[in-house]
Amino acid sequence: MVFRDALIASLLITSTSAYSAEWIELNLNQIEVAPSTDANGESIYFYNPTKYVSQYLCSKGNYISIKETKLADRALSLALYAKSTGEILKTYVKGCDSKGHLEGTNLMLKSK
Repeated sequence: MVFRDALIASLLITSTSAYSAEWIELNLNQIEVAPSTDANGESIYFYNPTKYVSQYLCSKGNYISIKETKLADRALSLALYAKSTGEILKTYVKGCDSKGHLEGTNLMLKSK
């Protein structure tokens, strides 16, 4: 009984940490803006020539998408600012979207 409880507890700990979200530094050398899937705004994609280093094995892991329209607008503004000043822009990735891209949900501007 004690062994079973310990095993369940260890499985829960490892499963939640194995699939936790992460901050990833965006490559600002290629930024793509495209119509949003709901046709009411735009999505933004940050491309990296090699796959972004991530725990998620997305089929198109060399793209990070930000699809929420207001956040995508802010991401573009912050990306242009970061590119012009040499700052670092990171996004919080919590998985893959339906098209196989890493999906960004938050932004962080960081000094080098």
